[in-house]
Formats: sequence, structure tokens, C-alpha cells
Amino acid sequence: MLRPIFTIALLIAFQWLSAQPKLVVGLVVDQMRWDYLQRYSSQFSKQGFGRLLREGAVFTDCKIPYIPTYTAPGHASIYSGSVPALHGIAGNDWISRSDLKSHYCVEDPAVRPLGGTDKAGKMSPKNLLASSLGDEIKLSGNFKGKVIGIAIKDRSAILPAGHGADAAYWYDPDSMNWISSSWYMNALPQWVMDFNRSKKNLLLMKEGWKAEAEVSFTQSTADDSPYEKNFRNESSPVFPHLQKLSDAEKAAQIRVSPQGSTFTLDFAREALLREGLGKDSHTDLLAISFSSPDYVGHQFGTFSMETEHVYRQLDRDLAAFLGFLDQEVGKGNYLLFLTADHGAAHNARFLQDSSMHAGLFKEKAMEELINRLLQQRYGEGPWVKGFNNQQIYLNDSLVHRFNPDLLEMASWLGEKLEMEGVQKVIALDYARSSSVTKSVLERVVNGYYPARCGHLQVLFSAGYMSDHYEKGTTHGTHYNYDTHIPLIFMGAGVKAGLNDLPCEMTDIAPSVCQWLGIQEPNAAIGKSLLNVGEIDRVGREQRDQVKSKLKR
Repeated sequence: MLRPIFTIALLIAFQWLSAQPKLVVGLVVDQMRWDYLQRYSSQFSKQGFGRLLREGAVFTDCKIPYIPTYTAPGHASIYSGSVPALHGIAGNDWISRSDLKSHYCVEDPAVRPLGGTDKAGKMSPKNLLASSLGDEIKLSGNFKGKVIGIAIKDRSAILPAGHGADAAYWYDPDSMNWISSSWYMNALPQWVMDFNRSKKNLLLMKEGWKAEAEVSFTQSTADDSPYEKNFRNESSPVFPHLQKLSDAEKAAQIRVSPQGSTFTLDFAREALLREGLGKDSHTDLLAISFSSPDYVGHQFGTFSMETEHVYRQLDRDLAAFLGFLDQEVGKGNYLLFLTADHGAAHNARFLQDSSMHAGLFKEKAMEELINRLLQQRYGEGPWVKGFNNQQIYLNDSLVHRFNPDLLEMASWLGEKLEMEGVQKVIALDYARSSSVTKSVLERVVNGYYPARCGHLQVLFSAGYMSDHYEKGTTHGTHYNYDTHIPLIFMGAGVKAGLNDLPCEMTDIAPSVCQWLGIQEPNAAIGKSLLNVGEIDRVGREQRDQVKSKLKR
């Protein structure tokens, strides 16, 4: 009697698993604050962000569980379901404790560039110390599923795609090409070379960057704002931008324009068509990151007309791309998620002028003051060898010689600094002994990979940023403006609706893996959100039947 019931259960399970999506599409918007979904909602179309909000499972309380909140750790954490303490991507770059040299997160001198310059092309995922969603898709399908990462930024294409990807493509402004490296293949596919020859980047930038005259910018400050940086060839940061440029300048500046997102999705469409993604029974992954919102945000800030324009254009691009997926893959055949790698702070001067608590933190002065204080207390020097990712790197030879109590040193420095913008100094090796709130402590610990991090973590006061960003903006802290990000799942059986369940960036990959019925990435610490972003009713009933019969 047991055998027929078990056979029926397996058949039902097979029917459920066989209905899994043919394609997973990951969309990461670089520097998208969660509140942009609300702020710009009146500007969004029904088929772009409007469709995602209407048809998707929208999580309103998704947070980043570590610091520093930068691009590389963000993309690595989304696709590994883990944190820098485990996957090792501790920043966009870091100073190695072993040689005190700076290392870029995806640098790899052992690979050959394909299609671009040595400077841009010698990149790979070798520094990522955990598997990714793409790696698990490859493994689960006996390497028959395809995995491709695409972004203007190299790190935003490489880290999501993972180690076993078929390809990662990023943009090299010097060669004006989409490029890759020999980590993935021996030569660029013909379709990539054909796309590069089409010079779509120059066509998109033909008329520069003009404001939309027919639409008012209701969520932005005046165009000529003292809080924005102007382009090098402009006297003020006002529209139109990027006029009368050479081809080489246009190719570089497309990154800092709304056209950058259009260009990215043009290339992604070509990749999907030419590589046949979503066309067979083996689930594929297309990981796309939009880098231009970050470039624009850094230059013009969160309240600029330029940032508002970027999201309007992205909305139109998303509408067209979603329609393309419906046509080429089929509405019920793909699972899509949209999120961000980090948020962004409002410009500190802007907040001050609006009578709010904020300020600029004098980064170089802090380094010099810490050096002087430590020399006075311990003698000799210099004690400070670098400041990176909001961390102080000490001179290891002096640390070994004097063997100071770093916990006591951090506490003492925090008292002695008395510097505007510095809230606390934490000894990273002893972070759990620090007197900070539980949520802040967890973010510090989760971001700490010893070989790639400093000795002391500096926590800034809320609203403060480095004086390098007197204009424009930045990100990196543990505050909500940097850690609160959007998260939307849509497609293949996703139940639409808002959900205020607290969740984290690290929940995304485990959720997709459970949806696909595959193992989550090996260092994942996140939880699956399937209990709230449910599969369709028939799928649920089939799963319940399987569980019921297997219990007998």
C-alpha cells in the first residue's frame, strides 16, 4: 500500500517542480532608496514600476544587515544570500592586512581581457568566497542552465553571475565596448562584437541629456542647485547636459545619464535572444544591474531633477523590457525580482539649510588626529596606515610591538576624538563587546572579514558624510537611508500584494532557490520568503498533498 501512495506523491512533486520558471531575472538598481517608489509614483507608468507594484509581491521593510553599504558587498550579498563576513567582499576595494596594499574587489591579473583594455578587462569573481544563486542554478541543472550577468559596472555584473557563469559582461568606456574576460570564455561571442559595432551608445548620446520639457519635476529642487556637481565642461549643473562632446566623451558619459539604463537593457535583450535564455526546460538566470542611477546620484544628489529624470527613464525602459519578457519567454515562465544594492543619504548641506541635523565629516583631519593621539599615548608612529570603508588600518608592526588592548584603545579614542560627526569607534576584533545597539552591532559583525578589514570601525553620526561629498551624495552607513531598500518579486505564480514583514537583502537568494526547488548558496544565512510571496493556488495544493502523503 505504501508504494502506490509514495509513487503518487512523487508524481505530484514532479508536476510541481516541472512547473518552475524557465528564467529567473534579477534586477538591481544601484543606489535606489526604498522611498523612491513612493516619491516618484505619480511619474511612473502602468507598465513599468506601476506594473511591478501592482502585480508583484512588494516587501516594504527590506533592510541590509551589514556595513559598509556599498555596491560590491550589496551585489555579492543579494546573490549569495550571505554577508561580507562570510563571502569576503568587504567593500568595493579594501586594504589587505597582510600587505597593506589596496585591492579591487574583482581584480584578477591572471585573466585576459576580451574586447577591452587591460585596465578594464582583467576581472573575475575569484575574490568571492561563497557560491551564488547562479552557481546553484548551474549545479542543480547539471550545468545545462545558462547564467549571464550584465551591468555597466564590472563588479555589478561579475559578482551576481558567480563563479560558474557562462558569461559576465560589463562596459569599458575606453574601448567603448561591452567586454568580458577569459575567466568565462576564450573569445567574445559574435553577437557581442556585432552589438559593439552598432555603436548604440553613441546613437543614444547623440543629443546629449535634455530635460523633459513637457513634464514638471515635482519631487526635485531647482535645476541650478548649490548641492549638485556640474560636469567638467559645464559652468553650472543645469540642463541640457553632455552637449557637443567627442565620441570618446559620449561613450564615457553615457554611464552618468538616463541613457545608461536604456543601453544596459538593449544589451540584455540581445543576450537573451542570442543565448536562447528561457527557451528550454532548464532554468536560466539573467542578472542585470542598472549602474547609472548610482553615478547620477553621486553627482547630483537625491533631490535633483537629474535623479528624478533617471527614474522616469528607467520606468519607461522597464515597461518595454517587461513587455519583451512576456513576448519572448511568456508571462508565466519567468520569475523576476527587483531590489537595490544600497540606498543613499540626502546631501548634508541641503539638510542643514533645511534646518535638519546633518553635517560634513572631515575625513583627513580625523586620520591625522587619531595618529597624533595614538603617538602621544603609545609613542612612535605613524600608527594609522590607512582609512577605507569607514575603518582605520593600524600599523601592524606597532600593534605587535606594543600589543595594546584594542578594545580599550577604541573606547579611549571615542572619548578623545570629540570630533563633529564621529559617533563611536569600535575595535573590530572585539566588536561584540562594544556598547552599541543590537542592530548596529550585528551590521558591524556581519561586515567584518578580518583579512580584508581594518582594526577599528568608525561610526558616523546620523546625517553626516565625508567632506569629499560636499556636493552630490554618497552611502555606506548603517542608517536607514542607506540600508532600507526596495524588494519586489513578480511573475511565475507570485501572489501580488504589500507585505510589511521585516526581511533582509540576504533573504532574496534563498527565496528564489526554494522557489526553484534547489539548494541555496553555500554560505547563505537568509530565510525564504515563500510563505508570504506564495506560488499559485494549484501549486500550493500540490505541495500540501505531497507533504500530507509523505507524513503517512
